[in-house]
Amino acid sequence: MGVLNKRSTYILYIATFLMVAGVLAVGANTAYAAENDLHYSVTITPVLNVTVPNAISIPLNPASKTFGTSDLNVDVSTNNSAGYKLIMTSLDDSSKLTNEEDSTVYMDTLADNGETGYTEETFTNKRWGYRIGTTGNYFPFVSDTVLKTTDTTANHDVTTLGFAAKADYTMQSGTYSNTLNFTAVGNVKTIDMQNLDPTLCTSEPITVSDTRDGNLYTIARLADGKCWMTSNLNLAGGTVLSSDKSDVPSDNYYTLPASSKTGFDDNTKAFVYNSGNITTNQADCTSTQPCNSYYSWLAATAGNQTNVTGNGVDAPYSICPAGWRLPSSGNQSDSSATSTTGYKKGDFYKLAIKYGMSSSNYYEDPDNAPTFYSQAGPGTVPSFLLAGYYSNSSFYSGGSYGYYWSSSSYSSTSAYNLYFNSSNVYSASNLSRRNGFPVRCVLSES
Repeated sequence: MGVLNKRSTYILYIATFLMVAGVLAVGANTAYAAENDLHYSVTITPVLNVTVPNAISIPLNPASKTFGTSDLNVDVSTNNSAGYKLIMTSLDDSSKLTNEEDSTVYMDTLADNGETGYTEETFTNKRWGYRIGTTGNYFPFVSDTVLKTTDTTANHDVTTLGFAAKADYTMQSGTYSNTLNFTAVGNVKTIDMQNLDPTLCTSEPITVSDTRDGNLYTIARLADGKCWMTSNLNLAGGTVLSSDKSDVPSDNYYTLPASSKTGFDDNTKAFVYNSGNITTNQADCTSTQPCNSYYSWLAATAGNQTNVTGNGVDAPYSICPAGWRLPSSGNQSDSSATSTTGYKKGDFYKLAIKYGMSSSNYYEDPDNAPTFYSQAGPGTVPSFLLAGYYSNSSFYSGGSYGYYWSSSSYSSTSAYNLYFNSSNVYSASNLSRRNGFPVRCVLSES
């Protein structure tokens, strides 16, 4: 018995298993006959594979070996051109190695000591940890750790992990284990708004990136046939706009005013407020909590539009990305956006009638029970939010009313906008230019 106790073996057993998850784009090679009368295509199925051994073990014998290591190779292959992200998690989100015979006894992971990590000499007793690669220091295990992110296809891309543990006579003998899960998730290739292929905009929303700041937005081709942003613009105050990335003239730059809750009190000045509450969820827009960003009309039209004063005249520029524009509420060939025919040429009108507004006018009153709110309001694909507005340094109507600027002027002090709530919709409402409203952009090709 004395010999047995002296030679007690501590076995660290780390089991791993395979889980594959991913979002992949299907690649295709397409060829056409000379007369274009034969369509020949080859579809390549998306693939994402992860291979790991079933288990690794680290035997520890306190009589001769208190520190032990074992390497693990994670092999990933994918034909996703945007690459993959490799994530390591614990099946039960635990960082402990638990004794398989007595669950009250366990070996915890290393304590977090920042970027220093642990060498074999400084490795803490009765602890375990890991490192990425075959050299370097060891670090504590944290579930949901991203081990690697790539940006291209991979054929047997191997990531080596080294696991280590340390124990002495004071730790109860037995097998201590945890089950680790290695997940490879296919990356989604970012599509730039400024270089968007219009054919990619379909009725199914896709995510795109604004190259000016990297902000992500959803877009979709709505029922009116146009490609719209389906989330609110969040361009930051202070941003300098140039024509290569913004809807501004090529011989000029425009700088948005700094973000501030105060202001929104002068029709001849531009104002911006970025709430920081970036959301597509209506529940986040309340009477006291603004959501996304708010712009006065002069800010939304990239400034210097004080000379645009005619009724129904469209401002020529905007803070939308290059290739995109503010939607209109009328047509400048008409004397008024709310004339007999003028309002029917506006983007907001054409959109609203596709989502329930009567085609006989630019507004729908409560008696006609408009369906625009249920078909294009919160929770739909258009997802126009009841985000409220700013005026005279105060916030109003959050969670109750939605307002969105158009490019169309009403007068030197007012401009047209989309206005709606659960029982009304106006595709050509006109309100003071000083108000801070959200902005949605529409693709210029439409």
